[in-house]
Amino acid sequence: MCETDKIEIAQDIKDGKLDPESMSEDAFRQMTCFRDVICYILRVDGNIAGYLRAECGYANIYDIGWLYVEERHRGNGYATDLASWFSHDIFNSGGIPHYGFAISKESARVAEKCGYQCDRTQQICRTLTAK
Repeated sequence: MCETDKIEIAQDIKDGKLDPESMSEDAFRQMTCFRDVICYILRVDGNIAGYLRAECGYANIYDIGWLYVEERHRGNGYATDLASWFSHDIFNSGGIPHYGFAISKESARVAEKCGYQCDRTQQICRTLTAK
């Protein structure tokens, strides 16, 4: 994290975008900290349980760069929920969601549950198409 990132995060906290106390129920929230980057935060009982970070690498294609769920919250389908939420949100805003690379079999399984087609031998997934 560079100094510019810290300044942008501090501004988002000041603007109330990153206030963890701002939600009183389980919720997914989109936040934008950096230009061309979208983060979705999953909260369980008001605490951060996981997140998804996607970057707009070209035109309106958003590729998942990070998908993480706290170890104590794994096995509840939260990674799939985050990826599904991201996919539908990006489609609804006119963008194209992309799950370009699955780093593990679990990641590929999450991608497939959300409708992405994966080549499990190379752990490469294709862009989800609207249904």
